[in-house]
Amino acid sequence: MRTRRLDITLASALALIAVSVASGAAMASSQGSHADIGRILFRLKANSVICAMSRGSNTLVCFRPANGATAKLPRKGLASAKIVKANRGVPPKARSAIVLRKGHTYRTSVYRCTVKKNDARCTNTGNHGFQIGKDAVYRF
Repeated sequence: MRTRRLDITLASALALIAVSVASGAAMASSQGSHADIGRILFRLKANSVICAMSRGSNTLVCFRPANGATAKLPRKGLASAKIVKANRGVPPKARSAIVLRKGHTYRTSVYRCTVKKNDARCTNTGNHGFQIGKDAVYRF
């Protein structure tokens, strides 16, 4: 009887491990690859928006990890916006990025991003840009 109980317990433990591994794989696949993201510049409170330079360092990329809404702003020209499934989820390297708080501005020689409430408004030297937040993405 003791041997049978041990076999059942061992089988239950193996089944539990299999279920947890499968759910872990499902959770890992739900986070995007963030293939177009290079160096993370900053993030907003609660990771509502994350901004980074593209891999080629020629475009500013901001995205909402909740749904993958992504806005891209080249050094010159108009911004573009679309849903990018690969940008869903928070990339591990974003956890160490600085948090840009309401009223603060992030400036480079080409880009300027200002935070108002939970929105980031970014412009390039041609005053083209976008506003990305919890609810929507606007281009101007």
